[in-house]
Amino acid sequence: MIRYEVIHKQKIEYRLQERYQQEIKELEALGFHDLYHTREVAFPFSALFLFWLYPILKMNREVLRIEMPLRYVLLNPLLLNREYDTYAHVFGLGTKFATLFADNTMLITTNYSDTRIVKPEFKIYHYSFPNPTPLGKVWNAHIDHIADIETKGRETNSDLSIENFEKIMLRDDKALLFGR
Repeated sequence: MIRYEVIHKQKIEYRLQERYQQEIKELEALGFHDLYHTREVAFPFSALFLFWLYPILKMNREVLRIEMPLRYVLLNPLLLNREYDTYAHVFGLGTKFATLFADNTMLITTNYSDTRIVKPEFKIYHYSFPNPTPLGKVWNAHIDHIADIETKGRETNSDLSIENFEKIMLRDDKALLFGR
């Protein structure tokens, strides 16, 4: 089980700003603000069971820590776009745009290749672009998908809380692992 938390530590915030400076600037130009620094906390002993992930994460220049009890903790920026009620989660692979709707429908669009697909029966719409696709192009496609879903009578959820972000990410991971 993975959990997401907002962090407030200057040293870590500085590292994240430095690592993701270009992506943050691009997202701010696209209307994203309210920069948060998040911790993606993996299950206990994940660093032991998934030891082979460490070099891959480091190759992707992830900001990574190992905390007790031997768990991976990934540190990433999270920005919000209040006009479209959308999160932008930035990490080593790229950027993930995520929008939650009032009926729990999820829309996720990424600027990196992903194997997940659209599953309307589970209220999951997942689109990906090959890497490197400019963030502006991916964001415009995400906006178009929001408009398409809204034409079906669904409204976006304007509560851009860390809890709703975690809900989206956990459902997305569950869909990948279990097909729903």
